[in-house]
Amino acid sequence: MNELTEDDIIAMWADTMYRRTHSMNTLRCYGNILRKFQAMLSEAGKYLDPFKNAIHISRVQAIEEIEQAAQGFCSISSDTHILVATSTYNQRLSILSSFYEYAIKHNYFSCDNPLHFLERGVVLGTLHADRLEIPDVQAKMQRINRMSRAGKRDYALLSVLLTTGRRVSEVRRLTWADVNLINDRVVLTFHCKGGKIRCDALALCVGLALMDCIQATYPYGQIQPHAPLFVSKGPYAPTRSTGLYPPLLPNSIADVCRRRLGVTSVCSMHHTYAYALESIGANISERQRQPGHENNITDLYTAAMEAAKVTYADQLAALFGIE
Repeated sequence: MNELTEDDIIAMWADTMYRRTHSMNTLRCYGNILRKFQAMLSEAGKYLDPFKNAIHISRVQAIEEIEQAAQGFCSISSDTHILVATSTYNQRLSILSSFYEYAIKHNYFSCDNPLHFLERGVVLGTLHADRLEIPDVQAKMQRINRMSRAGKRDYALLSVLLTTGRRVSEVRRLTWADVNLINDRVVLTFHCKGGKIRCDALALCVGLALMDCIQATYPYGQIQPHAPLFVSKGPYAPTRSTGLYPPLLPNSIADVCRRRLGVTSVCSMHHTYAYALESIGANISERQRQPGHENNITDLYTAAMEAAKVTYADQLAALFGIE
């Protein structure tokens, strides 16, 4: 079997990114960035694989060279030769890092990710509500240990936040009575500001993650209608007053977002959701036309199933690497 070339690996990585997003814009953007970086290295007689460069230098030095080259590439515009915006720097770095993570995961490269220690920049003016870079979300969601009860809960919680764009207050108030299964799809009923009701049909994989979380939280069968879906960590003990497990507090959800995704504010989740919609070519205004409290609940469920197409639920889940 012939050894794969760098172009072969790039093509397979790009195909993987496209299959997650089904967005030609994302495919072009990711491909252009990586090929420009490849061309810059080629001009200097270097390969994308650091260890191929370790002929007259050590492997550690070869990795450092790629790290330095990537930092320079991400920082400077190849057209104007001036510093790029911090958001552009972060995007380029995330794309390159995503490629290395892919190549290492599939054993095409035997090195560690040479960009692992490069830090993202802070976007001024959005310090407390900056969106996450999609490749970063993919990598961090995959690192969550879903064998543990806390891991199942955190994975389901973040998946719902990322793919529905709902407020933290709306998500933390979800109970077992708000879960419905329609045509093999989980539909959640959200109780929103102003007494309005919204229903969202989840992506298939997000629905499975949520049911896995619920089963781990309530392993003994009967679940009371008002039992919260996302409960506090530690030894699970019902409160004396209600006999129910205590729901996660807002600051606890913020802590999950910080530990799992590295965000400084839970508002970043909604910003990331909005950015992801744009990335897959969705129109966020279509999302805002969903029926409100004036409709009966049956109409809302029907609308939610239709809205699953409008809001691109499965495409969003694939974009974020949710499985």
